[in-house]
Amino acid sequence: MGYNVTTKPLKYMTSGTKCDMDVDLVVSVYEYIDSLDTIVLFSGDSDYLSAITKFHSLGKQVIIYSFAEYLAWELKAFAIKNPRCRYVELDPLRSELELPKSP
Repeated sequence: MGYNVTTKPLKYMTSGTKCDMDVDLVVSVYEYIDSLDTIVLFSGDSDYLSAITKFHSLGKQVIIYSFAEYLAWELKAFAIKNPRCRYVELDPLRSELELPKSP
C-alpha cells in the first residue's frame, strides 16, 4: 500500500486564493488506475463527481473525506446510493485537523 501527497503553490486571485488541483489529481490517478483498488479523496468538491463516477464504474472503491459543510450534495448522494463508495465526515476531528486561526 502506498500513497503520494502532492502540494501545489496557491494561485492568488483578486477574489482570494484557489489551488486548482482537481485536473492534476485526476490525471495522476488515471496513470495508476489499473494498480489501484481504492481511491481516497480528501475533498467535498463536486468537480470530482465525474471522476468518482468513472472510477466507481471501473470497479474501484471510492472513499470521500470532507467536512460536512464542504461536502457537495452530489458527492454525498452518489456515495449513499452506490456500493463501494462512501463518505466520511471529518467534523469530529476538526480540532485536530484545522490550523489555529491567525490573530
